Amino acid sequence: MYVVNLWQKIHCKWRLWVASKTSGDVHAWWISPEGVIYEVRTTHIEFTSAHAENFGWTFNRILKVFKKYKETFPIEGKARDEIFRNIYSKNWIRIRYDHSVEYMIALNALTESKAGFIKDWALSLLMVNGAWNVPKGKRAVGLNDMDKILDEGFTLRGIAEGVLQDKYIQKKESRGN
Repeated sequence: MYVVNLWQKIHCKWRLWVASKTSGDVHAWWISPEGVIYEVRTTHIEFTSAHAENFGWTFNRILKVFKKYKETFPIEGKARDEIFRNIYSKNWIRIRYDHSVEYMIALNALTESKAGFIKDWALSLLMVNGAWNVPKGKRAVGLNDMDKILDEGFTLRGIAEGVLQDKYIQKKESRGN
């Protein structure tokens, strides 16, 4: 247990150091159930605790979850996972930059409105970064529905062009809804 906690602390400090070297670049976002895009300039759990009321939590409640798992705040472990599951169930979307897929999107279920919010995020990212002319095969995006990966074949440009809406409509039609 000590080795795992020590590794978590080292990993957390490394991530904070890396974040401090990005000169304010944003590599993480939350999207609210209303479609408001929040830039996360720390870790998601730190942002969540600083704005706990927006997510239907309090800072003390967050700390109690960490205490329940005997984890040190803001280590990213089981406590964070429980908190995020609750937040996903309230229709929040979490997006982060991940070196393995570039962007990872986590949510509880893909709906038409969530697909639209994710499209808005992708469009804003492409416009702000001047990356609209990125080839279609670049800037991969993974879509994670709670614990299972739905698809890693998306691209940022494809999402901006509406591929998630197309996938949602196909899924809805195949169920006969």
